[in-house]
Amino acid sequence: MNMLRILATLMLILLIHANGAAQTTFSYEGLEYSILDRNARTCEVAWQRTGYTLEEVKIPSEVAYLGVSYKVVALGSSAFDNCYNLNSVSIPESVTSIGDFAFSKCKSLKSIFIPESVTSIGKEAFSYSAVETLSFPTNLQSIGDKVFYCCMNLEKIKIPASVTEFGNFVFEECMKLHYIDVSDSNPILASENGILYNKSMSKLIAYPIGRKDDSFEIPESIKEIDASAFSRCQNLSSISFPQDLNIIGERAFFECTGLEYLSLPNSLSTIGPEAFWGCHIGYLRIPSSVRIIGKRAFCGCPLLEQVFIPDIEITLGEEMLAYCNSLRSVRLSDYITSIPTGCFAYCYNLMYLEGGAAITSLGDRAFEECHELTSFKVSDNLQVIGNYAFSKCGKLKSFHMADSISYLGKGAFFYCYSLKDVNIPSNLEEIPEYCFFYTAIEDVKLPETLTVINSFAFSNCYEIKKLFIPMTVGEIGEEAFSNCIGLEEIEFTPISINIFNGAFKYCHALKELRFLDKWLFIGDSAFIGCDNIERIYSIVPDPGKIKLETFSYDAYENCMLYVQEESLDTYLEKEYWNRFKNILVYDFNAVDQVEIDSPDVEIFNLNGVRMNNDLQNLRHGCYILKKGRKTIKVSI
Repeated sequence: MNMLRILATLMLILLIHANGAAQTTFSYEGLEYSILDRNARTCEVAWQRTGYTLEEVKIPSEVAYLGVSYKVVALGSSAFDNCYNLNSVSIPESVTSIGDFAFSKCKSLKSIFIPESVTSIGKEAFSYSAVETLSFPTNLQSIGDKVFYCCMNLEKIKIPASVTEFGNFVFEECMKLHYIDVSDSNPILASENGILYNKSMSKLIAYPIGRKDDSFEIPESIKEIDASAFSRCQNLSSISFPQDLNIIGERAFFECTGLEYLSLPNSLSTIGPEAFWGCHIGYLRIPSSVRIIGKRAFCGCPLLEQVFIPDIEITLGEEMLAYCNSLRSVRLSDYITSIPTGCFAYCYNLMYLEGGAAITSLGDRAFEECHELTSFKVSDNLQVIGNYAFSKCGKLKSFHMADSISYLGKGAFFYCYSLKDVNIPSNLEEIPEYCFFYTAIEDVKLPETLTVINSFAFSNCYEIKKLFIPMTVGEIGEEAFSNCIGLEEIEFTPISINIFNGAFKYCHALKELRFLDKWLFIGDSAFIGCDNIERIYSIVPDPGKIKLETFSYDAYENCMLYVQEESLDTYLEKEYWNRFKNILVYDFNAVDQVEIDSPDVEIFNLNGVRMNNDLQNLRHGCYILKKGRKTIKVSI
């Protein structure tokens, strides 16, 4: 019994200790703290759950919790984040670090004193705050990324000699900042006339946005312009680049709307993502030294009209020139192999494209909504046309696809309502969803390799009049040809085929259907709204189930359904097929004389296998003869 009591007591002690270890956050005199190290008895200021009520804060160097004193050594991550009424903070000498987002969005905090004990300031520690003046402690070693991001009132800053780690985008969007000073003794940074550089003066790190100069000559020693270095410097209308410049970083000249002319040096190899987004340049010539242009590098340049890319091996970034509304002509390198995703998307006035002889791939949305594009010279090497590559190119009239194309993306020519002259590659196996939706295509020649026509592939193609479905096709997707209001005649030759819901619905002009199949499935409402069907020829011996809404009421009432004599009873008994009032026997073997020896006649057995045109070696039976666009079934 005594042993059980001892064990129970020990378990209770362990449970209490475990609960105590888990309890790391506590309140002290109106502020929240978190224990960092119980043995060292240290803690940090934690996130203030009701921080929106705070106006003036004095942080003590020590706090007590359950009778134990803890030293306050840090302001934790998001400690005073979004304390929008906070206007005064006193930080004790015991604090050595200020965490990420510690004073982010403190809209009323205009000044703050940071004690000499602080050695690190985390990322976005003062982002979106109202800080106007701030002095770094002389022992500060590390400044995180975006520490002063969007500090709209910060005007001047001095970086001490002690700083050895300096983050990215530290002063981005500081609209009033006009001067950055660096201690001469700093080992990694330097400043000249209020502009921030690395110590060796090979990299320009930050040009203060608040400067009023309209021109600037970058020192000749500079090899790299850092990320966001000139971002939103809207007063600058002229930049002189050094002749040995190698790299222009991400967002380096982002929305420098005063910049109207750009002369890039022949030493340049890399233009970073969004480097010149929104600049007002009118002409762009890429130097022959450039090998990489980043994502959206020149996106949204509203006045850019011409672009010249010389014959060099170069990688273009996604959406590189997207939303350049005034862009009219582009000369591409003949060494470019790929147009990436959205490269020219929403260039509404793009009319002329030259070069690009080596292009093998057009990325998704590559030319989406290029409204003035009337034609596109396709490389003989082109293999891939991505999803919505030419979507809504309303004036595109012709497009010749080489047989090298093996992949055609979803919606590739979606809503190209002027597209009339277009071919389908002879080795294509699948036509994807929305591929030719709402185009003016008239003559649809489906290749003999085709197996699937996906949903809405040719929906709303008003100009199609006749349709021949090759014997290789096994599936026609939902609404694949819906609203093709000019379609009059369809011939189905596959051995077996699935025609899914609404595949041909509202094809009002449709008059004749020929099902030369062995097996047939027709989905719900496949031919609903086809009110003018006059004749249906079917050699399908046992058609699949249909529903009342598969065909329209007028079709059931007025259409002549022709079937083989041996299949008549099946159609008369099959539910909903028997709704056709006119089911007649038709002799499918009675055909006109055909010159079988003719070289343009092809013979297939009912399994779709190509046969020899040698009559002497053909067994007696039924065959399918194909001559041009016409297919008939014969008995030999």
